[in-house]
Amino acid sequence: MLKVTQKYIYLLFLVIFIHNYSYAQKIKILEQSADSLFKNSDYANAQTYLLQVFEKDSTKKDVIYKLGICYLKQYQPQQAQRFFSKLINETNLINDELYFNYGLCLKSNGKYKEAKKYFEKSSKKSKKKNLLKDTIKHVDIKKINSTEIVESMKDMSFTARDLARATEIYKKMIADKNCTIVLSLAGSTSAAGCMQIYVDMV
Repeated sequence: MLKVTQKYIYLLFLVIFIHNYSYAQKIKILEQSADSLFKNSDYANAQTYLLQVFEKDSTKKDVIYKLGICYLKQYQPQQAQRFFSKLINETNLINDELYFNYGLCLKSNGKYKEAKKYFEKSSKKSKKKNLLKDTIKHVDIKKINSTEIVESMKDMSFTARDLARATEIYKKMIADKNCTIVLSLAGSTSAAGCMQIYVDMV
């Protein structure tokens, strides 16, 4: 009778071990799939896998942070805030950009004063703040004669050829006194150092 009992106990431990091992392996596979999708910016599908991991283990900080990012990238700030808020009071931040991303969520949700507080925390914490020490210098195209190189691009391919073609069209636009020229720009390019170019073009 004792041998039979021991046999069942060993069998029970074996079943529990196999179950736990299989469970851990399943979570690991889900995480690996999520990480691969996340790295490729496929946030919608990464979110599906991450939620499955979160349902099985809600203590994984990396999973919680990535879920916040997935929701934020998909313009769902309320859901993103829900996950970021689980990490925001941690002593050791999982990511230097947590404060900034949490601030974005708060701002999108209309909590501007609170958002400002976290943006300020992010500014103090972020390693990227040193990048702002270098002043952007705007290009002065009057000091550069790029005519020959741009004209030579017409025999090249892809964007180089497109640039050469664009300059030819622009020349014709300037030569035609009855042509109305509309200059359409991306706002970020002015801050990037192209402001003087626009002044010269106008």
